[in-house]
Amino acid sequence: MIQSWALLHQAGFVTYPHYDAEGTLTFIKMEVGIKYWVLFKLKEENPSRSHLTSALLRLGNFVENEDDVRRYWDAEVVTLLPGDML
Repeated sequence: MIQSWALLHQAGFVTYPHYDAEGTLTFIKMEVGIKYWVLFKLKEENPSRSHLTSALLRLGNFVENEDDVRRYWDAEVVTLLPGDML
């Protein structure tokens, strides 16, 4: 099973240093403000590394790859407020 995650963000937003253990033990705790995270899960259960890489690259340009992103990924928007953990 491939476990991984990536962080895409809009210019002008700060993402502070963080630690993750190969995608298996990552958490975010909100201290102040509000942050929206969009979580993507690949629809295919056991993708090959090449399929995962190809699908991930499409996330970087949603406008040009909208059809592929909708075909390959499920997504959910999560709103984090002070005290929340993800």
